[in-house]
Amino acid sequence: MDDFRVEVRRMLQGCSRRILPLCMAMLLPVLLPGGAIYAQGTDQAGDRTVNGIVTDESGIPLVGVYVFVENTTNGVSTNLDGEYSIDVRSGESLTLVFSCLGFETQKFQITGSARINVAMAPDAQNLDEVVVVGYGVQKKESSVAAITQVKGDDLMKTTSTSITTALSGQIPGVSVIQQSGMPGNDQTKIMIRGVSSWVSSDPLVLVDGVERDFSNIDPAEIETMSVLKDASATAVFGVRGANGVILITTKRGQSGKVKVNFSSEVGVKTPISMSTPYDSYTTALVMNEARKNDNDWGEMLSDEVIEHYRTGDMPYVYTNTNWQDYMLKNGIQHKYNLNVSGGTDFARVFASLSYLHDGDVINTIKNDMYDPTFKFDRYNYRFNVDMNVTKTTLVSIDAGGYISFRNAPYETNNQRRFRPIFCLGPMDGVPYYPAEVLDQYPDATRPDEIGWRLGTTDITNSENPLVANSFSGSRTMRTSNVNLSVRLKQDLAFITPGLSAKFQISYNNLSRWTQTIAYDAPSYKLLPDGSWTRRLGRDETGREDPVEIPTTGTETLDGDPIPTKNYYYEFSVDYNRTFGKHTVTGLVVGQRRKTVKNAQFPSYEQGIAARVTYDFNNRYLFEANLGYNGSEQFAPGKQYGLFPSFALGYNLHNEKFFQPLRKVINRAKIRASWGQVGSDATGGERWLFTSSFVNGGGWNYTPGLPGSPGPSRTPITEEKAANINAGWEIATKKDIGFEIGFLKNDMFVLTMDFYDEFRDGILLSRQSVPTYVGTEPKKMNLGQTRTKGYEIELKFQWSSPNGNWYVFAKPSIAFSDNRIISKDEPLYAPAYQKEEGYRIGQIFGYHHTGWIQDADVAMTSARYGGGLMGLGDTEYVDFNGDGIIDSNDMYALGYSETYPLYNYALSLGFSYKNFSVDFLFQAVSHISKQLVDSFAWPLHRLSNQVFDYQMDVWTPDNRDARYPAYHFDDNRGHNNITDPTPRSVSVYDGSYIRLKNVNVSYSFPERIVSKIKLSSLKLYFRGNNVFTFAPDFPFDPEASDGGSDVCNGFYPMTRTFTFGLQVGF
Repeated sequence: MDDFRVEVRRMLQGCSRRILPLCMAMLLPVLLPGGAIYAQGTDQAGDRTVNGIVTDESGIPLVGVYVFVENTTNGVSTNLDGEYSIDVRSGESLTLVFSCLGFETQKFQITGSARINVAMAPDAQNLDEVVVVGYGVQKKESSVAAITQVKGDDLMKTTSTSITTALSGQIPGVSVIQQSGMPGNDQTKIMIRGVSSWVSSDPLVLVDGVERDFSNIDPAEIETMSVLKDASATAVFGVRGANGVILITTKRGQSGKVKVNFSSEVGVKTPISMSTPYDSYTTALVMNEARKNDNDWGEMLSDEVIEHYRTGDMPYVYTNTNWQDYMLKNGIQHKYNLNVSGGTDFARVFASLSYLHDGDVINTIKNDMYDPTFKFDRYNYRFNVDMNVTKTTLVSIDAGGYISFRNAPYETNNQRRFRPIFCLGPMDGVPYYPAEVLDQYPDATRPDEIGWRLGTTDITNSENPLVANSFSGSRTMRTSNVNLSVRLKQDLAFITPGLSAKFQISYNNLSRWTQTIAYDAPSYKLLPDGSWTRRLGRDETGREDPVEIPTTGTETLDGDPIPTKNYYYEFSVDYNRTFGKHTVTGLVVGQRRKTVKNAQFPSYEQGIAARVTYDFNNRYLFEANLGYNGSEQFAPGKQYGLFPSFALGYNLHNEKFFQPLRKVINRAKIRASWGQVGSDATGGERWLFTSSFVNGGGWNYTPGLPGSPGPSRTPITEEKAANINAGWEIATKKDIGFEIGFLKNDMFVLTMDFYDEFRDGILLSRQSVPTYVGTEPKKMNLGQTRTKGYEIELKFQWSSPNGNWYVFAKPSIAFSDNRIISKDEPLYAPAYQKEEGYRIGQIFGYHHTGWIQDADVAMTSARYGGGLMGLGDTEYVDFNGDGIIDSNDMYALGYSETYPLYNYALSLGFSYKNFSVDFLFQAVSHISKQLVDSFAWPLHRLSNQVFDYQMDVWTPDNRDARYPAYHFDDNRGHNNITDPTPRSVSVYDGSYIRLKNVNVSYSFPERIVSKIKLSSLKLYFRGNNVFTFAPDFPFDPEASDGGSDVCNGFYPMTRTFTFGLQVGF
């Protein structure tokens, strides 16, 4: 037993902890008897044997090192003891080459000695040499596709509760927009190289080769995440690859001693609020200023009322409520992970269990009937096992998934549960009245009531957020996701070396249940005369409702009677072989996917893909991919499409003439690709080749004879006509890339990609069909866009000679600009109002030219909303010159509000011995955000609210102001602030800089942890969304996708700080 442990330990330390599984996966012949396989061919024959041992610099034997005679196919691999033995021809001058992933390749001239021992040095530039690609892996040096890979350990450096938000700033060209801080529902959007279609920009995501939702995967389970950007990388996915592909590889066990790791992380999260409301006294002064501007002298607040607001002597009548201070609080977040890995040559296992709790930053009140808290609890599990059932057969079984519970109030209308937190004014009531208030001011209509009372507000379409969030009931959503996969990989070297086959079958089961408890509670408002008004539940009029509330909540239980099930089948044949200086690989794969959702008809996808690569002496590279895929969305005869791609690469640094430059430029690669990929996203419609029908369609008919009509009937009408010619979107992509490494060990690495995409056949609803046609056709392939951009990343890393210091920095910039070429816009629409020629998400509205500065201009200015204009009001461009500002005067304003032109990132840090610090900054620019309603205009009808950023208003003494003169929303024209149409004065620059992540850690030295029987011990502190600088936009610029989201209300974004502990056994 002791001998076995020694062997396992020696094997585990070989080829480094990360390189060993890669060596074994790509060099399966090592597992055959004798520890070495001789290549077949004319170069095999020999009458002389050379042998030896290959170790690392520490003398640890390396397993899986490939030893071969240069310019021949004669090669072997080292066994578990690092030993090799190779037959060569005598009498010839031959060179023996030693190659292993992660180590520098070494060459030795075969002389008279029959034994050559080699100590291999780590190759710093190739530590991440293997990248995951579609249906396989490739050496990074020989890859010609635009692929960026991030390690799972880097994703774990953030406190994000979702792997989607953890990607932010990690990869150039990948934009992550988190629109909400709600626990379990952050509404994150991921876009690769911008937006090219208004139907869908979601990338295809595969987890261990199978399409799955990845937002709830625990980062501790992830080994690597690869982002495939160009057509060369995505063509094998055919009709699903147009928006890019994300490949996630989960961790697997390694041969050797069992390792146990435990991590615990606990922290606090705080709401991010970037605007401050003014108090009641200041607001009252503003209100009187607005009444003066409106000539409403009779509606002005009296000096007595203003004095009450100033002194606060009657706080429950003349209220001064800061709703943000009351409704927002700090929340708690904690997560734990336990994972085990290890195994033998026969079987290797990785197992993981995780728990996450994400708490609430909304101040809710629990009661005995239900829990209205916003919170999210998730349990993750994973079990991956690999078994060498024979010397040439590998069987892998993966089981994973999660169970989650997301809790929230019953109220789902954001205008009622979130909007009031930010837009209710300080005069608009109180969250609740303490019991002593009712004692002081008895309610004559309900003299027997005692105790505290919920407050209410008279503001239209608004409600006390405490009522909406705490006293409307609760919803608990339970989700169960189970994933199972079985893979069989068979080495077919007995047919020809380098040939293998793989079969995979996968199953996914997604089930959801929702438990709902609905409740209505009364709320009250104390009037200045001491009387009370009463409001019940979700009645928006504010009137007294005669229906009494139930004494207990109403409980319901809804669930999917049949869960969503996915079945996936895949069979592939792979070939990888080197002939001297020539390396050839080939892949053919067929796959089929079946989805059964509830009681709907099953949906199907299937296709075939092929890939061929050629590498001459690691200098000249070629790759061709072909995807032939089908989609059930389209009519028979149009369901399948062919998607080709081609790529070339040139490793300039491997040329002889380049060698004098190698001291300065370690590596230089040029690569280029062209290809076509597709998208079958239809925006929710299914089977475009069939008509859809509805019951009624908005009209009835009465059969019968004149004078004797029969009963009224509701007909079945055609809602949308079939489109038998519909097909998928086709994206034609071109990419050229450069990779350059400078100075020793690639101290600087510069990567640049320039790309162009033409998207044709985008599905959209016709806009140019006259109404007299009587029906609307289903979506048609009428849209075209073009996207151009570039990505530039510079990596810097430096280590001190003694290894104590390590410093790194990685700045990057990504530019992506799209333009709409065609969108079937109405033929006679004015050219300046068409979207064609502009970006997707371009804002259209009224252009503000300044403030009206004198009465003559006020009298002659174009009317807006039919009202009279006054001093300090907004003057807009009357584009068509008709004297009226209306929809005919709208044209493009600012930039797109969907996607920024520029994305920036900067990660940097250092380590000294066992102490390390690193930061991640993320920024965007050239994006516009709009605000409407009370967020754009003070004293809007939905609130008596004034924010600090709204104080720079026009007055006779402040003519160059940011905002127009104060007015009430009273339908008297002026700036017509009830109109939600964008206008340039309310369109903001959405640029920002965010300190996204901070990570500080200390790893205890081995001499200490060994004394307490541990293998590792680390303490760390992490921060997420630590600081945001948005010079123009007054709210969190990520928390909305346009003004409507901000003004309709949103769960606030949060910043999180955690302390953690990692222990290894």
